Amino acid sequence: MKSPIAKILSKFSKAFYSTMSGVAVTILNNLDDDSSARAATEHAWASYEVASRVGDAVRQSVKESYEVGVGRTIKLFPSHLDKAWDDSGMTLSEKLHGSDKEMRDAIVETIREQLKENRHAMQAARKLYDGYNSGQAVTRQQGIPKYLQKIVAFARHSDLTEEDRNALLRQVRRAKRQVERLGQGGAPNQALKTAYSELLDAVVSGSEKALSRSVHTAVEERSRYVAERIARTEAARAWADGFAEKYMDDDSVVAFKWKLASRHPKFDICDLYADANLYGLGKGVYPKNATPRLPVHPHCLCHLAPVYRSELKGKKAVDQLEEGGRVWLENQSLYHRQQILGIQGAKAFENKDPWTEWARNYSQQMLKKAE
Repeated sequence: MKSPIAKILSKFSKAFYSTMSGVAVTILNNLDDDSSARAATEHAWASYEVASRVGDAVRQSVKESYEVGVGRTIKLFPSHLDKAWDDSGMTLSEKLHGSDKEMRDAIVETIREQLKENRHAMQAARKLYDGYNSGQAVTRQQGIPKYLQKIVAFARHSDLTEEDRNALLRQVRRAKRQVERLGQGGAPNQALKTAYSELLDAVVSGSEKALSRSVHTAVEERSRYVAERIARTEAARAWADGFAEKYMDDDSVVAFKWKLASRHPKFDICDLYADANLYGLGKGVYPKNATPRLPVHPHCLCHLAPVYRSELKGKKAVDQLEEGGRVWLENQSLYHRQQILGIQGAKAFENKDPWTEWARNYSQQMLKKAE
């Protein structure tokens, strides 16, 4: 089922892309070498006011998600949503500061790693080209394969398009053919010099393209992942708080049903929560005071639906957490049990250890109204 905050998060993603538009180009335009990576990134961050704009967008998503959960519009940002709520003990402001730093650090690290690869490839290509003029192309043929392999490694590991990678590898093969002819008794000639020259040009061009792509990837993908992680997690928490505010004191609602998001990315404890009968009320149905706290993990977009007294048809809640979870887990494949319990946990489960002691992201924290 589609998450009730899906549209809100989609709007956040669009706002993020708008904020980051031009950041990568600005970084590249101010980048001299790896020593300037930090300064270039900080300059772009300040120029586009990334920290404040992303922070505002997260807060807006959190506010709107709370409104969806509680079912009404509010004027001010609820103060309790600024407070620490999970095991990290960090407030929303602290999390925003941490994620902002994480984004900047990831970009700087990406730039430095790419420039290191560029430098190694350039040194190898330059040695080949300079070695031709000094006569070393003939007297030190044993070093040539090593230099060519460095360029091959650069092509394969760098952030190049398939077309650019193949073009660079073609130049490597051409140079290799010329070297092999020397091994058959030939002498350095114009064809070899041309091959080395073209290889050097290809490495220069590839280095520029690889750097540009790596910076764009860091800005547009790695940074987006970090930003969306905090937006989704905090918005999901806000929705759950609003939902609890709306239904916890409603006597006609006696339970909540766990709903997986339609884009649930992988098998985890949320599948157990949605499908196991842990309280005798049916699959994924929980007494209000025994409903697991949302979100369960970063990026979790599971949600709840109210269950009215008439829907239970006289069923009474019975705590069968361990038994119900065990029955459900025993019906899963070993692979799926390992995804929830881990490899060691799956073995311990077979030896009758409680599943709650091993389940990843399991918590005894329950959904409740904000104080």
